[in-house]
Formats: sequence, C-alpha cells, structure tokens
Amino acid sequence: MSDNPTEGSRTPDDGAPSSPAPPTPPGPFYGPVHRHGSAPVERRDGPPSAPPRPLAQVGPPVAGAWPPPAPLGSQPGPPPEGQPGSAGDRPQPFPQPQWAWGPPPVWGPPPVWGQPGPWSVPRRGDYASWPRRVVGALIDAVPGNVAGIVLTAGYLPTYVGLFRGEYAVPPRYWLVLVGTVLYVGAFALAVYNYYFLAGRTGQTFGKRFMKIWLVSRTTGRPIGALNAFLRNLLHILDGLGYVGYLWPLWDDEHQTLADKIAETVVVRTPVPPLTDLERRQG
Repeated sequence: MSDNPTEGSRTPDDGAPSSPAPPTPPGPFYGPVHRHGSAPVERRDGPPSAPPRPLAQVGPPVAGAWPPPAPLGSQPGPPPEGQPGSAGDRPQPFPQPQWAWGPPPVWGPPPVWGQPGPWSVPRRGDYASWPRRVVGALIDAVPGNVAGIVLTAGYLPTYVGLFRGEYAVPPRYWLVLVGTVLYVGAFALAVYNYYFLAGRTGQTFGKRFMKIWLVSRTTGRPIGALNAFLRNLLHILDGLGYVGYLWPLWDDEHQTLADKIAETVVVRTPVPPLTDLERRQG
C-alpha cells in the first residue's frame, strides 16, 4: 500500500489553494455592547484589528471609510423623495376625531364648599307663594268636602238621638244615598285630578284656577301620573303636625317636605303638558 494520499483527499498542507476569507467591510466598528444595553464607549475606524479610540476623542473620518460617520451632535437629513424612509413613505398619524356637536366639555376645578356647582339646578324666581297653593288645595278638596257634608247631614238625626239616649232614631236614608254617590264620584274625580291631570299637565283644577303648575325641579316638566301618586303619598309626612304644609313659608324654593323628597316645585310660569313620547318614557 502506498503512503501517498489519494486524489481528492489532499489537505491544505499539500499546497492546494484555500478559499479566500470574506472581505471585511470598511467603516467604523464599535466595541462590544454591554449585556444590559449600555452605549459603547469606544469605536474602531476600520477593521476589527484597528486600535479602538474613545468616542470623546474621535476625529475626522478615516479616508476610504464608507459610509462616512456623521459628526457628533449632528442629525441626519431626510432621505430623498421616493426612497424608503422618505416623508411620502412614512405612515401618517391618525386624524383627530371631529365632534359633530362640538368638542367635549372641559371640567373645571371642583366648586368651593357652600357654592353651587356646575351640575346643580339653578334656583328659579317664579315659585308659587304659599297662599296660592293653599287656595288651590282648598278648591281641589271641594268635591270631597261636599260629599262628606251630605253624608253627615244624613246621619245627623242618628247622632243627635245617641247623644240624647235615643237609640232607635233612623238616619235620613235619601241623604245617605246621595252622599254615598257623591263620595264615590268625588273619589274618582280625585284620582283623575291629583294623579292623571296633575301628572300630565302639572295642574289640578285648583292649580289651574290659581294659575300655578307642579313640575319637576330638575327638568321643569310635569312629573307624570306615577310620580304624582307617590308625591301624594308623601303628603302623609306633611300632615304630621302640619309642619310640612307650613314649610314653604320659610323655604327658599317654597317646597313642602313631600316636594323636597319628590324633587318637585310649584311655579307660576306656564308649562306645556307632556307629549305622547314623554308619557311612554315616563
């Protein structure tokens, strides 16, 4: 067996030409970056074998280096139009929203304690006086009072006989019958007057006579039948010692206790009745 190597198995020591090394790109070569991402403190002008120089002492660029390094502190200019990165190639910012009803409101600082804020309801100057409200309430109570008087007149002989010790005195039945019919009619009229009429138009018969209107304190509109019913239930609180009924005498908005809880006021300014849409929504 020959000791010479066969063809195709020659090593680099046999004198065979080796593949040339890739050329080193000219230009500045920066030193290694710290693993935490800190900026380089030195740079090399040329191949990696060139001696490093601190960045603070970097002078004019080396001849033949490409691209030439920009001077420290200078900013590169924009690329020519049509090349990547030019102004026409950059993404444009999103357009600002256009508000059809104007820009959104800017909220200012909170109000000082004791002063009304921007969300508070401004005080009106057309509140109904206490005498007007009393006269209107008395007019609304006329049907019920008439029915009560007729019923009392029908049972009056019986009451007088009981007072005298006569237990067999019959009442006047025809007055009792008339009073009962009037009482039922007065009850039905009160439901319509206090709830439906006042809730939809802001006026009962008495308020219409006195030209005053029951409205919401926040919206200035009639309060609706359901809210009118709840407000009348709250008049039970006004009847405790009649303090609530007297409250408008010293209140700034002439409200009873029921008005304060229900957020209602009685005013002198005419108010149109509720529309069909407002009735369905309320």
